[in-house]
Amino acid sequence: MSSSADGKAILVVGAGRVGPVLAAMLSAVGGYRVTLADVTDEALSAGERAGFSMLYLDATRLEETRRALAGFDAVVCAAPQGVCVPLARAALETGTDYFDLAEDTAGVEAVAAGVPDSTALLVPGCGFAPGLVHDAAAALVRQMPSPSSVIIRVGAIPALPTNRLRYGLSWNVEALIDEYTQPCHALVGGEITTLAPLTAEERVIVGGLELEAFTTAGGAETLCRRLQGKVRELTFKTLRYPGHLDLIRFLVEDLGLKERRHLLATLFRNGLPEIHQDLLIALVTVRGEVGGVLTERSELRRIEAMPGPAGSYVSALSRASAAHLAAVLDLVQSARPQPGGLLHHEDLPFAALSASRFLRGLEQPVAAMAAVA
Repeated sequence: MSSSADGKAILVVGAGRVGPVLAAMLSAVGGYRVTLADVTDEALSAGERAGFSMLYLDATRLEETRRALAGFDAVVCAAPQGVCVPLARAALETGTDYFDLAEDTAGVEAVAAGVPDSTALLVPGCGFAPGLVHDAAAALVRQMPSPSSVIIRVGAIPALPTNRLRYGLSWNVEALIDEYTQPCHALVGGEITTLAPLTAEERVIVGGLELEAFTTAGGAETLCRRLQGKVRELTFKTLRYPGHLDLIRFLVEDLGLKERRHLLATLFRNGLPEIHQDLLIALVTVRGEVGGVLTERSELRRIEAMPGPAGSYVSALSRASAAHLAAVLDLVQSARPQPGGLLHHEDLPFAALSASRFLRGLEQPVAAMAAVA
């Protein structure tokens, strides 16, 4: 460990959407010395122009990564999911605490099991969903004496939609296609099972905004494992503006682009705008019995993009993902809950997490976006 009077040394790997936002958050509060790493010249140049301390690093190369981690207290993977496992292995072998934003945590969990004596703490699955949304669901389940079902509805949508799909690109295209085409994990009758994507449509109204919800992949596998035996039913659905599902099913099913992913990816990349003025909504509902009476408890999160310099915006999804990871990292680095190994989110106090300096104020309305919704 390299803690000093200047604070904890943090390496953030991945200078795409979330990495720079996280680096800026940590640097702004004091107590952290942050270095941002990437493998592309474009990202390195952009980071330098923004004033970050930059490092070239191909985190898939184990020896190179081991050497790079010397002198850092913690490393964050804000890179594509394929980087998580090799980076986590290097962190374990060097005793460097590890955090990531991955939806699928199984690979990192397997790496942790293979190095049981490491002094490093591994906390995969941070961010918004999984991450904050999963933590909120687990906390609601703990609060209810006899919980029976969990329904999660999450969506990152354009604040100002301009096309018939009423959508724009706010994150990785390949991950988006996985959501629309891969099996969806759920708890049915207490057993982990899979559902077809783009099904079980329903209409919901959140804060006066009418949206549609439907099943998608990638949002519930880890949570199903965490809550199996505690609830019998768990379903994860994505939120979009009405009409989106019908058009996506036309592309994926009627045109057969599910089997021709490269064409679908090209269509999305060339036909949809990249957006930063997004609106992030999550509604978590837990049902069960309280005193013999069927009861429902919910938690709603509504997060807006934040105006940045020169007319730019920091997207709501980037803000929320970075804020949750920063809150978890801050909590772990200030008071380590265990000496090393895999740390489960349910072992972190949710009340303390929600009250952290990074998550406080995240949902305050942004004046420039007041007309949205």
